[in-house]
Amino acid sequence: MFDIVSIKCLIKIMNSRQMLKTIMAQQALTYEKLAALLTSKTKKKYTATSLSGKLYRGMLRYDELELIAQEYGYKIELKKA
Repeated sequence: MFDIVSIKCLIKIMNSRQMLKTIMAQQALTYEKLAALLTSKTKKKYTATSLSGKLYRGMLRYDELELIAQEYGYKIELKKA
């Protein structure tokens, strides 16, 4: 059973998939564009399929998400409740 404070904290939590989907929607991005960005910035091979799979499995690394966020003018913040 959750109390009201716990429920408020749970509502504010976004996972990496939700964060990236928000950025993608606001910037009209595709997996192809993000894969090209990550490939050019990291020199590792990314594809739309591999990126989509990482999100589906919850395996997107923080540094990957941070790189995307910074590229499009977003900042990831952790705040103590």
